[in-house]
Formats: sequence, C-alpha cells, structure tokens
Amino acid sequence: MSTCDIVIEFDRPNREYRGAELVSGTASIGVHENVRCGGIQLARCWRTHGRGNADHGEMTTESLSGECILSAGDTLRLPFSFQAPREPATYHGHYLSIDHYVKVTVDVPWALDPKAEENYILLPGVPPDDVPFKRDAIRKPSKASLIPKGIVGRVLVVVVGLLFLPLLLMLVPLLAPFVVVRFLYRQIIRNRIGKVTLKTPHVVVAPGEAWPLELHFTPQRDVVLDSISVRLVAQERCVSGGGKNKSTHTHTLYDKTIVIDEAREVAASHPHEIRTTITLPTTSAFNFDAADNHLEWHAEVRIALPRYPDWKEKVELQMTPAEFLEKTWPNSVPPAPEVGTSVADEVPSDTEPAGVAGVLPEPIVTRGETGDSRPLTDALEVFSRFDYFGTERDAMIASRSQEAFECSVVVQQVLSTHGDLEDPRLVNGRTIVGTIPDTRHEVQLLTFASDNERNDALSSGTVWNGMIRLAKWDSLYNRVVLHEV
Repeated sequence: MSTCDIVIEFDRPNREYRGAELVSGTASIGVHENVRCGGIQLARCWRTHGRGNADHGEMTTESLSGECILSAGDTLRLPFSFQAPREPATYHGHYLSIDHYVKVTVDVPWALDPKAEENYILLPGVPPDDVPFKRDAIRKPSKASLIPKGIVGRVLVVVVGLLFLPLLLMLVPLLAPFVVVRFLYRQIIRNRIGKVTLKTPHVVVAPGEAWPLELHFTPQRDVVLDSISVRLVAQERCVSGGGKNKSTHTHTLYDKTIVIDEAREVAASHPHEIRTTITLPTTSAFNFDAADNHLEWHAEVRIALPRYPDWKEKVELQMTPAEFLEKTWPNSVPPAPEVGTSVADEVPSDTEPAGVAGVLPEPIVTRGETGDSRPLTDALEVFSRFDYFGTERDAMIASRSQEAFECSVVVQQVLSTHGDLEDPRLVNGRTIVGTIPDTRHEVQLLTFASDNERNDALSSGTVWNGMIRLAKWDSLYNRVVLHEV
C-alpha cells in the first residue's frame, strides 16, 4: 500500500483552459503512515500518445511544499496555479493525440515516490510569440542542428562533402534518366498550356475561412481541359520505432476534391484566368510538427488534360486557430484617411480590396435603385462593438439569422464560391466582397449560382441590391458573412 494517496482537482469541472489563461486547482494528499517527506513537486508538460513514438514539450517543475513530516490520517490540501501554455491545442485523432498533463510527486526517501497525474484541455487563446504577422509563409518549429556553428561547422561540411564526392559522382548516371524524364514531362505540359502561374495570397489559414487562389495560363495551341480542381488533404503522420524497425503510420483526416472549372476548350494565345475562393472545413485539427508526430495540411491544384500529363502543383498549408490570426492579422478595411491626407502611396495587398470607405468611386447602380439598408446597418454597428472572444455577437447573429434584410453592397471583388454550404442554391455561386454604402462596414456576400451571369458583370464600384440574411461573423477579417435569400 502506498504511503499516501494523491488527488488532483482543477477549479473548472470541464478542465478547459485557453492559452495564457490561469490554470489553478488543488492537490489533496491523504497520508496513510508517518513518513518524512523530502518535498512535494508539481510538474507540467504536453506529450503525444498513439501509434508514433512519444514527443513531449519542455517539463516545467515547481515546488508545492518543502521538507516536512507527514502524519498518518492527515490530509494536505495544496493549491497550485500556473499560466497555461499557448500551444499545442489538445487534440485526439486516429493515430495521434496531444494532451497536457499536471503531475504531483511526493518525495519519499528510500521508497517509491507516490505520484498522480491528470490531464486538462488546452483550447486556442493568446497566440504564441512567434506566430507570424504575415500569412504568406508557413511557420516551422526550430530544430536543433547536428552541424556545429562557426568555423568548425564549415570545416566539417567541407570534409564530409569531399568524403562523399566519389559516391555522388557515381550516382549521377543513375539519376540522369529521372532528370531527363522530369524535364520532358514539364516540357510536354508547357507546350500545351504554356506557363501556369498559381497565386495563393496566404498559406496560413483558419478553419471555415474562404481561401483565395488565382490561376493564369495562356495555351500555346488550342487545348481541351477536362477540369481544373483543388484537392484539400489533411493527414496524420506518425513514426514508431527506429533504425531497421522504424515504421511510418499515415491516416487521412480530410480529403476532398473541389472542381473550380469544368471541361472546356481554350483557344491558342487566349489567356485563361480563374479567381476563386475555397471554403475550408471547420476543424480542430491544427498543424502539428514534432520529431516523430505530424499533422499536415496541403492543397493540390490540378489541370486535367485528356491524353496528356496533368499539370499539378502542391501548396503546403498551415491550419491555425482563428484566435491566433485574429490578434495578428490586420482588418482588411483600413481606417478611412483623414481629410487632406493622400492614399496614393498605399498599395493594397493581394487579399485586400483596393477601395475603402471614403475613397470608393461613385457607385454605379446595376440592380435597381439603392434600397434602404438602415436596419442592417444598425445591426452591424452593434455587432462590430463586441471583442473577439465574446459570445454575445455570435448569439445575436444566430438569433437574427432567420430575418431577411434589404441590402446594398458596393462591390470590390467578385469571386467564385466553392466548399461546403448548407444552402444548395449558393453552391458554385459567386462571393461578393464589398462595403455597405456610406459606411465602413465590409461584408462578404454569398449569392445564388443562378445569378452568376449577372454578378460576373459587376465591376469594382458598382452596387449589388437584394435581400439577404445574416450567416456568421468572420473574425479573421472582422466582417459579417451574408447569404442571399
């Protein structure tokens, strides 16, 4: 029988804490026999479990009690508190799980130390310090290099290079055919469709957001396209064992192909351009990269050519909690310039509309006269006052989601809509990004596919008029999402 029993209790029954919040609780120690205690320690860290070798974070230890005499029948209640780490979030998958643990150990000399361990749930909260302000590059964790820095490292690289140079020269004839085949493969594709340019303004993404991409090419000759598609894939990749017994276990969490352009003929020297958005799935499976356990997202863009090799390009994505990006990514509509200031030097980014409230061109009404959108404007004024983590805004939008509002939108961009949508009329429709006239409220409006021809004719500065309902608040861009009704 152990000299004492340890029970760890958290101050929250659900054990849920957001990054950087205070985690607190009590360690209760019931003593069964008299014993001299060398101290009571609390340790905390995260670690993985599943099919792969266990990875873990840095262990943090603190003292709950110094040396003392524990008397049989006594119960010690020792409070503890610490700031929750900011990542990784708790995750329970197929081959990979990530949990955060609190461990209490009683130091008993010349005996097995009584110990107890409990896990708590870490939800996204305050972003880590190294989350990038820019979203065009994936954040990779720093890993220790096996090569020493400085002059010693450079000398080591040169020596190893000279030792392996003969082997590399022997491999050149073996690798040459693969290089030639790859070159011919690319040349065949280029001779058909020319040089393909793929633009993805950002690769750091969040669940449920609309991910924009652009595709441009000019065929060298008349060409028939089977389709152009985007395949979104998320995978767990876990390594177990080592050396000759090393095994890699892969599980696909998400795999969906979205067709963004149907079969068509494109004439020679006729530029073909696609600008669209892909609605990403709602998920809590965020990117994770450790020594032996990984969770990865990527998109594969493919141009299918009949009787010829397909053009394809893989784009690595980093699925990140929206709470992280809300605090690091600026609103897409900057403040209106003060009177007398110039905006000529301000160059809009690929993801930011060029026009903003106060500097838009005079609207051209294309769907009838501008309607009275004052009730909608009043609602947007209320929604915009809530902070990022408040639940009142979401609850208020949900309570009014069945109402229909008359709405006018000054158009900034018209994009294709793809992804999972509840209303089938919106599937393959158009997404209009713009502002409510005479306000600074930016909106994202999803319209019916049946109106594509009319909406494709809208240009920047024109006005869309119609009836809408409130769908949700897009915290990343600090704007409301509307659905046509």
